[in-house]
Amino acid sequence: MSRAPGRGIFCGRTGDLTKQHVFPNRIRRLVPRTETETVSLKTDNFFSRTKGDAVRGRNLDRRNGATAATKLRIVCRKCNAGWMRALEEAAFLSAEDLILGKPIVLSPAQQAAIARLGVNIAMVAAMLAREQKRYTPEERRQFMETGNPPKDFYVFLAYNGSDKREPFFSHLSDYIVNLDGSIGDRKYITFTVIIGCLAIQVFVAGVGNTFQENADGYGGAFGAARIWPPRAFALDLARLPILDKEGIRKLFSSISKSEPGKLVA
Repeated sequence: MSRAPGRGIFCGRTGDLTKQHVFPNRIRRLVPRTETETVSLKTDNFFSRTKGDAVRGRNLDRRNGATAATKLRIVCRKCNAGWMRALEEAAFLSAEDLILGKPIVLSPAQQAAIARLGVNIAMVAAMLAREQKRYTPEERRQFMETGNPPKDFYVFLAYNGSDKREPFFSHLSDYIVNLDGSIGDRKYITFTVIIGCLAIQVFVAGVGNTFQENADGYGGAFGAARIWPPRAFALDLARLPILDKEGIRKLFSSISKSEPGKLVA
């Protein structure tokens, strides 16, 4: 029995799918390669880590290999060679400077380009999960059609001053559980990624979340600056604090599951 043709995660077209890196090649080449693995939790949250790092919890699924080099056959050729390539090219020059730790000033347009790149990486990386329900088909299509992150998407940028190793990330989400045990509305999603000196967090606010009322306060609590929704003024990277390992740990664990959007200092 032949397998049904796959669909592109953004356009929904069947067939002619290409293998897409979680992280674009031109970005991966800027940082040293380390031996990493992907760790999936029972809750369907997952993250990448350097082998040898301590991991707490039970029921962990491990996949050896460099997560950043993982390829997924999830994007059609037209999307890959079209709007996705244009998005990467628009962000690359600024992203290169950020990854290498150069003290630059980002214009509003450059901030938006980095935010779009972060959301694109998040939506591709989400397909590493077993359930793959983190972002809706409507959100992915809207991102493709408009070129902008959908409603309730917030993107923050921070300066990583700790280990400059291969890209690693954490993808966390929580949902309401209905009385019949089925999964209901989304509470929140966070995707936090470190690429060299560049740290990006994509936060998606869900039901019962007043995050939008304190987005800038949230970012400031962790030494991060909001870059989406767009700002009207330039961002001087030299004014951001340099996050050490403890600062990065706080950024990765910035969400309280019991109270979505609550600041965790």
